[in-house]
Amino acid sequence: MAGWLTHERGRDYLRDLLVQGPDRRNAGNLSEAVGVSARSMQRFLAEAPWDDDLVMGRIQEYLGSRLEHPETVVK
Repeated sequence: MAGWLTHERGRDYLRDLLVQGPDRRNAGNLSEAVGVSARSMQRFLAEAPWDDDLVMGRIQEYLGSRLEHPETVVK
């Protein structure tokens, strides 16, 4: 799978995990939400290489600066 495609699918996957209710979190529903085929999403989930430490580091970088503001509200 091309690197840019893996990055794009990963971004879409994580975004939709955050916004969808827990009862809608499956490859079919996620693929609908991001406009790709269910097969493409399943392939991404099964075959894409993940660097857990890198993903967690990026999430921490992104959220860290946003959550440190005194008026931040998390729902």
